[in-house]
Amino acid sequence: MRIWQNRAKLGEIENPSAYIYKMASNRTLDYIKQNANDIKMQFLVARKEAALDMNVTESDISLHETDLLLREAICNLSPQRRKVFVMIREEGLTHDEIAMQLSISKHSVRNHMAEALREIRRHFRVNGSFATLFLLVLEIFS
Repeated sequence: MRIWQNRAKLGEIENPSAYIYKMASNRTLDYIKQNANDIKMQFLVARKEAALDMNVTESDISLHETDLLLREAICNLSPQRRKVFVMIREEGLTHDEIAMQLSISKHSVRNHMAEALREIRRHFRVNGSFATLFLLVLEIFS
C-alpha cells in the first residue's frame, strides 16, 4: 500500500529492494510500538478498574449511611419545614408554587428552606463524619 502511495517517488530510488525492505521494517517497528502502547494502556485501565471496584463497596456503605442520616435529619424537621424541604427537593416545586399551595409568602418558603438546610447540616455535624457532611452539601446544592 505504501509503495503505491509513494509511486511518484519510485523513479528517484536507486536501490528499490533496499527501499522496500526499509519500508517494511519501519512499518513493522511502528506496529510493534503501537501494540506495546495498547498493552500498556490496557494494563493501566485494568489497574484503575480494580482500584475502583475495591472503592465501590466503601462508597456504597458511605452513601447508604449518608442517606440514612439525611432521612433522619428530615424527620427531625418541624412539619412545615419538612413539607417545604420535600416539596422543593423531591417534588421540584418552585418557591412561588409552594407559597400558593401552603398559603404562605414566598419569603417564608425561602426562610423555611434555609432553616431546614441549616438544621440538616447541624444534624450531620453532630451525627456524621465531615466527609459525609461534605457529600451532603454537594448533593443539596447540585
